Amino acid sequence: MAAIEDIEAKRVQLGISKEKLVRAAQCASKSYDRWLKHGLPLVQPYERRLRQAIAEISGLEKSGPQFCQRIFACYLSVCALVARDLDIDIDVVKRNPPKIRATNNREWMDAAAVREVAAYLLHTSLGFSQQQVANAIGVSKPAVCQLCRKVEDRRDDPEFEQLLARIEGELAI
Repeated sequence: MAAIEDIEAKRVQLGISKEKLVRAAQCASKSYDRWLKHGLPLVQPYERRLRQAIAEISGLEKSGPQFCQRIFACYLSVCALVARDLDIDIDVVKRNPPKIRATNNREWMDAAAVREVAAYLLHTSLGFSQQQVANAIGVSKPAVCQLCRKVEDRRDDPEFEQLLARIEGELAI
């Protein structure tokens, strides 16, 4: 199914008016009609804006302080799982906040490893966007992106891969 047909089907399914969608996506109604009528391929920025507009209108993209609190609660739970599997006391993580940046402190580095894996799992296993994770744990989106890459690079290690698979299995339940 072409992107425009997929977007149109979703719009109709959710009962969103065409006018509301194109207004939210900041594209011309005539362009939308032309794409739909002729089955023209969407330019990626327009496709992204249309999909994002549908998500925002339908409430699929959660935001706000209560949602951040729920993500943060998930983050703390995942931190506890990761700390358990890395054999690190969860109190070490609580005593060593990320803002201190004590890279010469072994406890702080252990806590940082737990936080990195937990944030990565929030994004990859629990499906939160990097921006949602960043908002919830109080860091920037580029920081979350960087730690995700760092964890991905470590997945080449079979022991680390087993650790992630074990925790991901627990999170899937």
